[in-house]
Amino acid sequence: MLLTGRTVTAAEALAWGLVARVVAPDQLMATATRVMADCGQTAPGARATVKRVVDEFYGHYDRMSMDASLAGPEVEEGWLSFKDRRPPNWIHPDLRTDGPR
Repeated sequence: MLLTGRTVTAAEALAWGLVARVVAPDQLMATATRVMADCGQTAPGARATVKRVVDEFYGHYDRMSMDASLAGPEVEEGWLSFKDRRPPNWIHPDLRTDGPR
């Protein structure tokens, strides 16, 4: 997904282990409340440590990736191709499909 930008369905995300569960929209709040109640059963110090570690490590790499993606000529070409409703110039002509990707 990172290399193609393809969107996956909820069923695919569940099958691939990217999400823990998929619920109907009318069950969302009840399910989220149950999950938060489960989280509240864990030790506060352990929760804080997990959150800190995720923030320290993932946040750093996420920021690096974002900064890198916003720099360079691809940003301008990506925007112009979107605005002009055409494929970006980095897609080989033999691989182009109709419209922007």
